[in-house]
Amino acid sequence: MPFPVQWIPVEPYRVCDMRLADDPAGLSYWVAGFRRMERVVAAIASSYPERTGADVRAFVEAYGEAMREEPLRARFGADLDVYALDRVRKEVELAHGFDDPYRAMKREVTASALVALPGLLDELDGLEEGKRRDWLVRGLMAGNLFDVGSEEAMHAYRSVVGDFGAARARVPARPWWRDDADGFLEGCASGRYREVGWFVDNAGSDICLGVLPLVRWLLGAGVRVVLAANAGAALNDVTVGELRELLEEVSGVDGLLGSAWGDGRLAVVSNGNDCPLLHLGGIPGESVGCLGGADVLLLHGMGRGLESNWSQRFGCTVVRTAVVKDPRVGTWLGAGLFDCVFRVESGAV
Repeated sequence: MPFPVQWIPVEPYRVCDMRLADDPAGLSYWVAGFRRMERVVAAIASSYPERTGADVRAFVEAYGEAMREEPLRARFGADLDVYALDRVRKEVELAHGFDDPYRAMKREVTASALVALPGLLDELDGLEEGKRRDWLVRGLMAGNLFDVGSEEAMHAYRSVVGDFGAARARVPARPWWRDDADGFLEGCASGRYREVGWFVDNAGSDICLGVLPLVRWLLGAGVRVVLAANAGAALNDVTVGELRELLEEVSGVDGLLGSAWGDGRLAVVSNGNDCPLLHLGGIPGESVGCLGGADVLLLHGMGRGLESNWSQRFGCTVVRTAVVKDPRVGTWLGAGLFDCVFRVESGAV
């Protein structure tokens, strides 16, 4: 398991705490959610216009057969969890040639967010430092609202689509359910943290208008940032290839991001995954080498830091940032729907 040496887990690594083998109600809830096909079928029609209706029907039939409780119990036994359901979904997508159902949607929302980025950066630059930091972390949460894996998030997103200011206004008042943001930013500004390995989440406003402005602030504070994105597609998560293309475009928009991308203070690596949940043991060796200097592990998004890796302790500082976009995840955490999480945990060893 190729963890960077300073990240080595304190105990044996476990991806997902939400075990479903002994939770019949939980299993039924998640299977029902995974079996909702309307959105993915519509996304496939946009991303694969050359494919026939018969192709799509065969995919839907195979997926429905695979995503049934009894076959899942028989296959995974005690290891049945949400990550296992992610793996099954991905297997069926790949088997039917739909490796990236949401690629057309991702292009559209990312292009729209890029148009808004220069104005947002100008707005942030005009604020005094205390308000700027607050707007940066509120923007991080506003960006994370867009997630096609959550019915609740999609309803909320439709109400603010195209208006990032309105999305930011939806973010609850601080302090949040878990709010360690101010201490983390002060630690970066003071030189306590020098390099962040940041595992990013969604395309569109999440990466463009939530993550990149805060990355820019970190770079200005002298912090190196390594962004780790999915090797393969998963829902609307940005992939490593898409992220590299995005940063090439952003380099022409902002001088600080462009210079950092050019000289290596801002880097992009693959996290080795193709699921919304994050298995940190899957990081490729070459990515581990690039991440080896990071003294902070930042897990952004519900899939990376709440549904997976929530209880795992590591040997370095871990930051988990996300909006709670699923009611069952909120109940499991003891949080409410759309509560914001900015949790900082010091290294355990």
